[in-house]
Amino acid sequence: MVEVGPIIIGDKQLFFDPVKHRYFDETDRTFPSVTQILKPAFILDSNLPEFSEIIIILPGKHGEEPKIIPKNIWRVAQRRGTFVHQTVELYERGTLNQDTLHPKLKGYLQAWEKAKSDFKIAVVDSEQPVASLRYWYAGRLDILCRMGRQSNALTLIDIKSGQKYLESQAAAQTAAYKEAYNEHIEGKAGRITDRYTFWIHPDGTYQHEHQTDGNDLSVFLGLVNQQRWRK
Repeated sequence: MVEVGPIIIGDKQLFFDPVKHRYFDETDRTFPSVTQILKPAFILDSNLPEFSEIIIILPGKHGEEPKIIPKNIWRVAQRRGTFVHQTVELYERGTLNQDTLHPKLKGYLQAWEKAKSDFKIAVVDSEQPVASLRYWYAGRLDILCRMGRQSNALTLIDIKSGQKYLESQAAAQTAAYKEAYNEHIEGKAGRITDRYTFWIHPDGTYQHEHQTDGNDLSVFLGLVNQQRWRK
């Protein structure tokens, strides 16, 4: 098993198995990931014969229509999302060789560069592990930053590739990351105050949403409790 770690969260050491996408502590107790907790509420992926070739994305808001996507296309989108995240991470760490970057990824990077310029984003960290010891889950927030030239407040940004959809899932996801990060910060200074999701596109454009609904965390914690109940 490939292990990455230890990751120090508060007074606990966590490890990450990237093959199984599993977070666990020194006693081998699993911390469910944010995306694993959210998936059953928004994505129907079943091995039943009638669903063997499709993924159904369930609506998160009133009035949204479900989307039916062939599984082969879904897998391609997942791989693309991984490559896009790796591209942004390497770019922010200053280790991306843009001369050898695949042409299909360049538009996504241009979209992120444009978003950074438009919103005056100063990145503090990227792909930062977070975990809640209170609610027992873990994950990685994409971007920790300061937004605006005069702002000292911390903002988290979740980056997604593809068209803007499942805003409810995105909002619950950023709320979970914010809660896990702030859990280990004493006082108001140094805490995350704002949440955004940016959908970056291959044509160099982007869409975004500033998430301010205080109910987003309640939605996520309800799913945490549901998962525990099922076990």
